[in-house]
Amino acid sequence: VFSVFETKSELFECRDNDLLLSMPIRPRDIVLSRSMAVLLLNIGETLIVMIPAVIVYALFGGSPLYDVSAVIASVFICLLATALASAVGYLVAFVSSKFKKKTLASVIAYVIFLATYFLAYSWFMEVVMLVEEDPDVALGVIEESFGPISIIGEISILSPIPTVVFLALSVSITLLAWFIISKNYVKIITGSKKS
Repeated sequence: VFSVFETKSELFECRDNDLLLSMPIRPRDIVLSRSMAVLLLNIGETLIVMIPAVIVYALFGGSPLYDVSAVIASVFICLLATALASAVGYLVAFVSSKFKKKTLASVIAYVIFLATYFLAYSWFMEVVMLVEEDPDVALGVIEESFGPISIIGEISILSPIPTVVFLALSVSITLLAWFIISKNYVKIITGSKKS
């Protein structure tokens, strides 16, 4: 969630955008360098959570294989999170570039995004509470509702097919987001307000 706000301000609202665009620097390079800053921020936030988790897991007899898989999953989850945050930040910047009152448009877009996020999160917490009441029913709900997300659990034991699929998806979604934002970057930064 924080990455979405950071991405919009880092990519589309920096004060030196005009200066950078006037230089012989390709927009894709600007987008790549700014996205890397957000990616490093995501990696830092993730490591704050993952390092203690890996240490505690290792202290209580965890597998060394978990340490390797935790690093792989952490890096590629950060890559995927940065790509998705960039996509949402791009959409917010695109929508707000069409309005004279950019701040109002940004606030409305963020409220819609956060409302969707919190609804999904509260639904997820209901499923977690169901796990405590009846684990068998909860397992079925989780497998039915979070099927694609359960691939992360498979990565934690380095299952070959889920790991390769997850890595490929993370890289392809990241490249797609970078390509789309790069192609439209100048238009959003310099676009005139139409309504």
